[in-house]
Amino acid sequence: MSDSDDTLDLAEFVTDWLSIEFQDKVGGERHYEASKQLWLQSSSDPFIGYLLVALIASSTSDTRLLAYLGAGPLEDLLARDPQRFIPLAASEAHHNVPLREALRSVWLSPDRASSPLLELLKAAVPGWSPLIPRESG
Repeated sequence: MSDSDDTLDLAEFVTDWLSIEFQDKVGGERHYEASKQLWLQSSSDPFIGYLLVALIASSTSDTRLLAYLGAGPLEDLLARDPQRFIPLAASEAHHNVPLREALRSVWLSPDRASSPLLELLKAAVPGWSPLIPRESG
């Protein structure tokens, strides 16, 4: 995860990220830095961020990491651009079981995404619910 080159090697990023996560505890300095790098990638290019999250998820069966990915970077991406990322995640979840597990930790307000988009997630992730109540106005 070096900054020495503008070209991001997705496989190297995923390998490095998982290595740090398996060696460091949540809250540790290396965990913080790995999380920051994933957040920076997602912020600068949300599609690359989504690809990284999907690749990381598909590379692990660790339920703690999958929950972290779902409740953190994946949730942020889905909330930021639901029209773009909910259909993509729902489609991917049909054949990427770890991503489907990560999606179980996503909380989305019904105010942030339309009902048809939320229904796509419910169909892809049996038993999933947005969990955040609709804001009353």
